[in-house]
Parts: sequence; structure tokens; C-alpha cells
Amino acid sequence: MFGKKENAWYAQFFQDLNRQSILDIATLNYDTTIERILPDLNNGFEDCGFNFKRFNPILIAEHSNTAGRLLHMHGCLNFGYSQTPNINKFVMEDDHEDLYLYQDYITAKRTWFGRSGNTSQSGERATIGPLITGLSKTDKLQAFPYIYYNIALAEAIRKNPAPQHAYLVLNSCTVQLDPENQYCF
Repeated sequence: MFGKKENAWYAQFFQDLNRQSILDIATLNYDTTIERILPDLNNGFEDCGFNFKRFNPILIAEHSNTAGRLLHMHGCLNFGYSQTPNINKFVMEDDHEDLYLYQDYITAKRTWFGRSGNTSQSGERATIGPLITGLSKTDKLQAFPYIYYNIALAEAIRKNPAPQHAYLVLNSCTVQLDPENQYCF
């Protein structure tokens, strides 16, 4: 999986922890390391018949005590905007800035540019995008899936639904990110 033997411990750590506990992982990292290690974690995205998955907040809100969740709190390399042949497909349900999950970084990145932004309450330009960086994060975290990821994390911490649950908040990649392969090693 990782291509470098000396970093296999990283994947093994998460796989062992997942066997012992139901994991809810909130990550501030953009890479796709965790979903490559634990592909069955629920991230709230579901198939919608296109080359991307669409966010469904019910999948995050009504999660069970049998499956863990992965919450990309500040975005993911595989997040992008809708690019359907029918531009009006989700026009009534989705907001202009809602994000979708693509299979890979290259495809997602193609959707990132050439979009209009918005203006925050303070009158500043706040670009809501696949990767949340810089100042005014509260203005940028109002789109799908970010707002629901924040609610899910707060609820998980507040309720602590089961003793077999483990909550992890990951803040940095301990090893170098390989953007071509989208994981740390």
C-alpha cells in the first residue's frame, strides 16, 4: 500500500486500532492516507451516477455504532466541484459551493478553478473550496460537507455514544506527502 516498508507501521497502527474500536477520525490533513488504509469509513459521500460522489448529510448524522466515520475538517485533495454533462442536475438541491468527492486528485483538481467566490459578512472575499487555508476559516466552513463535519465532531465528543468508540483528531502528516499517489509516506 505505501510502497516504502519503513512506513508500514503507520497503516498497521490504524488497522489495529480499527479492529479494537469504532473509529471516528477528524483530520485536518488534505491527503487521502486514512481512506486508503481504512476504505470502509463513512465520509458521508454516496454514489450519484457520475464520476464523483455527492455528499449526503444523513449518512454522517445517522451513523451507527458499528461503523466509523472520516471527517476531513479542512478539505481533501479529492474534493471538487460538480462537473456533470447536465449542469442543472443538482441545481435545486445543491449550493454553488457544495463539494463532491472524486476518485483521484487529478480529476478533482480540474474542477477547482474558474469559479466565482463569495463575500463574507465582514465584507472580505472568502473562497470556499476543496482545501480550507488561510484566515477567515469560519466563513469558509459553511458549505457541504464542512458544516456537517463540524456538527458531527461536536456531537461525537459531547455524546460519546459507546465506550468502544475511539475519537482521533489528526493534525499533521508525520511523513512526506506524495501528491501523485495522494498519501503520506
